[in-house]
Amino acid sequence: MSILHVNQIDGALHRLFDGKIDLNDSQSGSPASEKLFLSRALAAFAIMQLGAISADEAALAVTDGTGDNGIDALHYDRLTKTMYVVQAKWHSDGNGAFDRADMLKFTKGFDDLTTQDLARFNAKIQAKATMIREGLHDDKAKYVLVPIHTGTHDFASEVQQDLNDCLEKYNDTADPAATALLEVRLLKQGDVHALVARGTQGDPIDLEVVLFQWGEAADPFSVYGQVAASDVAAWWKDHYPQIVSQNIRMFLGADTEVNAGLQNTLLNDSKHFWHFNNGITVICREISPKMVGGKSKESGYFNCYDVRIVNGAQTAGSIAAAYDKRKEALEQARVQIRFIAVGEGQQASLGDEITKATNTQNRINPKDFCFARSRAEPSPN
Repeated sequence: MSILHVNQIDGALHRLFDGKIDLNDSQSGSPASEKLFLSRALAAFAIMQLGAISADEAALAVTDGTGDNGIDALHYDRLTKTMYVVQAKWHSDGNGAFDRADMLKFTKGFDDLTTQDLARFNAKIQAKATMIREGLHDDKAKYVLVPIHTGTHDFASEVQQDLNDCLEKYNDTADPAATALLEVRLLKQGDVHALVARGTQGDPIDLEVVLFQWGEAADPFSVYGQVAASDVAAWWKDHYPQIVSQNIRMFLGADTEVNAGLQNTLLNDSKHFWHFNNGITVICREISPKMVGGKSKESGYFNCYDVRIVNGAQTAGSIAAAYDKRKEALEQARVQIRFIAVGEGQQASLGDEITKATNTQNRINPKDFCFARSRAEPSPN
């Protein structure tokens, strides 16, 4: 990464947030005001991307200023029941990271937030008291600390230890099978630039799709079935990141635990991938059946216009990664998929609703699997 990437991030932040970030506490046109804008816009950008909200809404989440207690932006997504707590640092030269003082202030601010000691915060955070209470008292909620900066460095060891201490404090439980409530999502220069790049819209993506064991539904017109994993890999290669630009959760990388597991199945047990995977949801402007294959439901051929994967980015990205490693291993792999025609203009707002809904699922704890097994096992009596 380089200063060129920082410059492009700068341009994207101005394009998205000019006139939307509160700068009343700075001298207009000064270098300090510009840096303040970029830092606050960076915090808003994190909320916009992770919370899947508009730039206007994200700008209102910014809390940076005197008395912010280390918290530069704050947002509770009621649909996914996730509270995002952000600290942002703008490094104009592309170097740097978070120092220990930054992180200790951030984690102490989170401590005060959890106890709802809002007297320790500025008016911007106090104005969010109702939202904060809702998020902290929702028994399904989870919480994400988001340090975001335009440097290239990871946390120093002392800073990482301070964060680990914070995570252990809030995730400590007598139940080892319980799901962690608090996590950290570090966004560095490369991550921010990737988010900027995936939001850059090019020409619409049009695909010729072959579906096996397919079916259809009406209002809106949709088709569903199985697609060859090799086809998904080709879509990814030709159209990433644009093809997942509307997916709430970007591809998290091939080496995460879940995605590594997907690849292991693809490479070693590809014929069962369809049985183990939840599949992919795609929205598009229009679906046009082709007069190939007759009326048979064994295989169907369709032209799909302006395609976007809105759920299943981890599946698609993992397929592409496995295909790069050993494409012949994926010959038997198929993926469940559905294409939904949402139209354009005002009608296309359905696509946003589908995106939100398909990414909102009840969290499953490890103990839930134990419970499911116990129900399936015969009674000892």
